[in-house]
Amino acid sequence: MKKYIIASFLLLVGVFIVYECYKNYISQESLVGGYINKNFDYHGVLSDIPYRKDTLRLLSDNTFTSSYWRKGTYKLKYSLTGTKIILIYRYQFGLAGFSTSVTRLNGVTPVIILDELHNHYLEKTRLWAGPSWD
Repeated sequence: MKKYIIASFLLLVGVFIVYECYKNYISQESLVGGYINKNFDYHGVLSDIPYRKDTLRLLSDNTFTSSYWRKGTYKLKYSLTGTKIILIYRYQFGLAGFSTSVTRLNGVTPVIILDELHNHYLEKTRLWAGPSWD
C-alpha cells in the first residue's frame, strides 16, 4: 500500500512538472502571430505598456509591429522560470526595451504579460492580424 501511495505521488508530481514546462516554455514558432491587448481599461502607472486598443504582430524574423511600440525587434530568453520576451524599439530619445514573461492562458493560448497585478496582457489571436486597431 505504501509503494502505491509513493508511486501515485511521484506520478502526480511528474504530471505537474510536465504541465508547468509546457505552460512556461513557448517556442518562437508558437509565438509568431497577432496579439490583442486585453484588460487595459484602468489607470496604469507603467509607461512602457499600452493602455488602449493595440495589436502586436510578432514576425518570424524576430521583428514586430504595433501601433504603440511601432516597429522593433524581439528576443526570447528561456530559463527554469519560463519564457521571457524582450521588445526593443525606438522612441523619441533613442532605443528602449521592455522585458516580460510569456505563458499560456488556460494552458493553451500564448499570452504576453504586461501587468500581472491588473491581469493586463496581450492574447494571441487565431487570426493572423487580429482586429485592425492600429
